[in-house]
Amino acid sequence: SITMVLLPFWAGRQLEAAIFNKQWLYVSYLGSATAINIVSLPILWVIIEYHVRVVIQARGEKLPSFSLSKIIKILFTIPFAQIISLIILISSMKIRRVKWRGITYRINGPWDIKLVEYRPYKYLDKSVKSTVSL
Repeated sequence: SITMVLLPFWAGRQLEAAIFNKQWLYVSYLGSATAINIVSLPILWVIIEYHVRVVIQARGEKLPSFSLSKIIKILFTIPFAQIISLIILISSMKIRRVKWRGITYRINGPWDIKLVEYRPYKYLDKSVKSTVSL
């Protein structure tokens, strides 16, 4: 969601400004909130991972191996995932034309989307492997 991407960025900028202006009370608030966010993401990840493993195990499927090195790698990727999500969010806000399944749309705003071109959808033969998304 937008909140999960923009809120840490906003908090980081506010924390930077508070440090620069020597507003130590705000630094402690924002620093605590940032620390809680950083600690809660891995905890939430572990909870989700546990529930996914329960479902996989109930299906009788083979569970992927789980090691300390994988956990450490995933913990290091969480901040990068948030940064990449922010970049993708900002770049997607600049897109004005979208072409999907033979239909071209012009996006002028959140509630101002116009159909520009329509070409009927062509059924693909399922026996042929394709990289085309439905």
